[in-house]
Amino acid sequence: MKKIWFLTFTFVFSIMPLAASGQISIIDSPFLYKAPESYNDCDNSPTPVCFIDSVAPDLSGQHRSVPVRVRIPQNTTGRLPLILWSHGGGLQDAGRALNETWGRTLTRAGYIVIHMSHRDHTAVQRAAVCLEFNAADQDECTNLPMVAVLQPRDANTVLAALDWFEQNIPALSGRIDRNNIAVAGWSGGSLTAMALAGARFHITDAFSDVGFANPLPKVFLANSPQGPDYTGFKADSWREIARPVLTATGPGDATPGEDAPSRLVAFRAMPPGKKYQLYINHPDTIHATFNLENTDHPEFSQWLASYTLAYFDSYLKNRPVAGAYLISSRLPLQGSRRTVSIYRK
Repeated sequence: MKKIWFLTFTFVFSIMPLAASGQISIIDSPFLYKAPESYNDCDNSPTPVCFIDSVAPDLSGQHRSVPVRVRIPQNTTGRLPLILWSHGGGLQDAGRALNETWGRTLTRAGYIVIHMSHRDHTAVQRAAVCLEFNAADQDECTNLPMVAVLQPRDANTVLAALDWFEQNIPALSGRIDRNNIAVAGWSGGSLTAMALAGARFHITDAFSDVGFANPLPKVFLANSPQGPDYTGFKADSWREIARPVLTATGPGDATPGEDAPSRLVAFRAMPPGKKYQLYINHPDTIHATFNLENTDHPEFSQWLASYTLAYFDSYLKNRPVAGAYLISSRLPLQGSRRTVSIYRK
């Protein structure tokens, strides 16, 4: 029987509102992890550059080029860890502009962040994918989970183009630490993270166990992950995921077609070993909570951002204090209005 260890963390502190321009302020509190350094994303810089828009060329032979938005911490030098971000909301041409709060939060903590646009497919692209996966029947082609194919391939296209980025974007020259890369996403974007981590998908009856794993990323973040029977996931989709994964959800994390309990399945189904789940155990959580959007409860965003930064700092920056925070039991267990449970196995 698998052992799942959990800690119930109860936070007591005064709540600070969310700052403007997509910034989460992690307050100085013994109950929250705060990254040791803080960098500018673009605020207060002499020559403000919030991001760089570009297009990753299809050097991998996967399927198509991928529009990206690159965020680089200001006033830094040398190589930095990279977080490749996959947006939610399905296929959309402007996806690289989404999830800005996460992008800025991670950049201010010293990470290069590349946001992808998972562009909508053309009729020609759909026909090619249906042919590839033997979906000759019109109904089968229509019902094929296109995002389960296109989103992971987008991410693999970007990762295959890292040399091209460093050669063609001066601000990225010599900046990407290839040994410390993460893939992260929220909602539909969590599918991308799980896919590159090693999840398997039912695409068609003829291709019922398809994978898109990439060995380059070191760790993965899946906020509001999907459960079985959603966009190609099945009961044993997560059986081969061996690398570290952090998932996050809560009792109100529901969307049309998927209820909140299904978002717990991924963590439970992954094999043990460096797996974490943050569960904001409060009925006021909503799906957008895990995109750092919950104006009624800004503390939810602080909890989520704090634990996520500790996770990335531990695995991508090798900071012992961050690793200790991930398994900490020093937080008080009583007396607060809010509760966060951390499960690990």
